[in-house]
Amino acid sequence: MEGQDLQEENDEIQMLNDLGLGEDISSDEFIKYFEQLPTKPAVDIYTKLDNEQLTALYERHARYRIRYLKLSQTDSMDKLNAELKQHNAMDLLEEDLSREFIAKMRYFKHFEEDGTLYWFFHPDLCRLEALDDYHRLVLRNHWMEGCVLIEETSLKFGKISTRGAYQAIKIATGFSKITGKLAYTGYYECVDNLSFDASWLNDLDGVYFEIWLRVTMQMSFRDALEEIYKLEMFPSRQQRMKYALDYDCSDMEMEFLTCTASVTSEVTEDKARELIAEAVKKVIDRPKLYEHYIRKKIAIAQAIGLIPTALS
Repeated sequence: MEGQDLQEENDEIQMLNDLGLGEDISSDEFIKYFEQLPTKPAVDIYTKLDNEQLTALYERHARYRIRYLKLSQTDSMDKLNAELKQHNAMDLLEEDLSREFIAKMRYFKHFEEDGTLYWFFHPDLCRLEALDDYHRLVLRNHWMEGCVLIEETSLKFGKISTRGAYQAIKIATGFSKITGKLAYTGYYECVDNLSFDASWLNDLDGVYFEIWLRVTMQMSFRDALEEIYKLEMFPSRQQRMKYALDYDCSDMEMEFLTCTASVTSEVTEDKARELIAEAVKKVIDRPKLYEHYIRKKIAIAQAIGLIPTALS
């Protein structure tokens, strides 16, 4: 059995080579590439801010909180306005709030504590002199704890995965600040994304587009779904369609209605396909990965002025 698996592994790699997909990199070449990557920068965890520096930091963070609340068009704005009005500070600009008032309001930390803000400045990181405020900013999301890799045991998958990982390390050598750990994280998250798309997204827009074509011709959702299933137009979605037809297609129909809500009778078929494809990406609850965490953190940091907004 192991010999058969090994042969399948070699055949798969040969097929990739023949198609020009990926790149064969030896373990020795991999080590050379890996050694070119920078190491994770050391952080001084012993030098702490003194009381005067901490007070200045707390005041600065208070203004960041006010700034973000004013920018957010939600009920958090109403909470902030109510507090400022109560203390006769409604008409004061952010920079005009006195140090005494900010201290009295406990630097507006309660907006972090009660969940009004979905981010906070980590208290342990606030004490370290070596860090800046971007490093101290943390999102109050715990979805990263659920991001674990599924262990694949087949020889074929292991060989292909190693091939991809080696190439990711080689690509990382072209960037000055990507460490080996970041390169591995990016690669395996890419694999997870591909796996998720294959399991849940691929061809789903095609299924709903074909159903939409038939529904606009007065066919019922179930009849349209059954016809597409029998035509075997989308093999990757056959199992889901069969389950819906055998048991209950209401969930799939609701998803279809959501994905076609913006498609009017005036649009062309090409535009309808495009709108449905965009809607499918939004309606499917994708797992959040490190990339999403960083993108959200950057958006918050730009909004409160921690880092500059990139020029378009």
